[in-house]
Amino acid sequence: MYQSKKGIDRVQSTLQDSDRQANSSWAQAVITCFGIGTNLRPVLGPVNVQRDASASTGTMRSHRGDNEEETLTLACSMRSFEHHLFNHVNEVEDKIDQVLQFHTSPSPPALPADDVQVSPIPTVQSQHVSGALAEPATQHVLAGPFFSPTETVSRGNIPQENLAIARLGDEDFPYDKSKLQGPPLIHFSGDIERLCHEWKESNLLTVNGRRIPVKYWGEFFKKSKGRAHSVWDSIKVEWGNWKFIAEEWERFSDADAFWSEYSNPETHNKLSYQQILNRLVVRRADKAAQDAADAREFFGGNLDCPDADGAFQYSKRGQTHLISKDDAVAKRWKELLDTRPDITLRLAQMRSAQPAA
Repeated sequence: MYQSKKGIDRVQSTLQDSDRQANSSWAQAVITCFGIGTNLRPVLGPVNVQRDASASTGTMRSHRGDNEEETLTLACSMRSFEHHLFNHVNEVEDKIDQVLQFHTSPSPPALPADDVQVSPIPTVQSQHVSGALAEPATQHVLAGPFFSPTETVSRGNIPQENLAIARLGDEDFPYDKSKLQGPPLIHFSGDIERLCHEWKESNLLTVNGRRIPVKYWGEFFKKSKGRAHSVWDSIKVEWGNWKFIAEEWERFSDADAFWSEYSNPETHNKLSYQQILNRLVVRRADKAAQDAADAREFFGGNLDCPDADGAFQYSKRGQTHLISKDDAVAKRWKELLDTRPDITLRLAQMRSAQPAA
């Protein structure tokens, strides 16, 4: 049997024969009521269960006889199962409390009728496979607003041990991390335009009286602990896909311009969520290859030259290595262009000196 984490120093009482018999009877009564045999397989035929004469003790018996050793083994298994089951009771209760809080909120901001809808969410963690972004399997969940405390609490009134700071653009936003609830479980694969709206302006999540755009959810949950972080783990890959599409959306002047780019040229039907992701993956790989080629050309094919100042190096087990993958080289190259104005200037001069194609 499992060892209790509570009262670990207490003297363990020895089971008496009567205790073993009571436990065995309890286990047998449970599995018999559910039509399960001692081998944990369904019992064929009707099961006739009746109360013992000592019904006041709650003991039950079956007309079927069982091997005592098997029954004791099953009793231990049932106890272990019961222990693991009740480990999750608190999580279920918390979810119920969250739903009740939403439905009993005194003055939640109203959503348009077509905003409160059933949306699919991933049931299996999305994975990157061979550079492609996979669309998750879906189930349905209410995708209405998910509220944390709606009243704003000033930084000075938040207990120091609970104070956390989220970076929202150029602003440091204080909040009480003990009151932070998990991010809403929602899926946007069926409504890309809504995704791109919620990315910048959303009422799906409210923290310390402020509605938090989807683009900033990671600021609250990446470093959170407990159940909020567990929920974030379940959607963070999907959130990365949202970021991918929303940032692409922002490159266009309006929705018509976006769909002009992301529609089938023959049928003029809009591409699906997954089709757009697949196209963006290919485009990102092509862009990384070009940026990496630019970096190598700029440094004369030697990314380890003194002029690079170690920008393309990394350390592993005390040894220095040179990165080689295009996506990693491209990332370091963009960082150099952002932080080294001298390199940016020289690159512009090199390009202006090249003959026009």
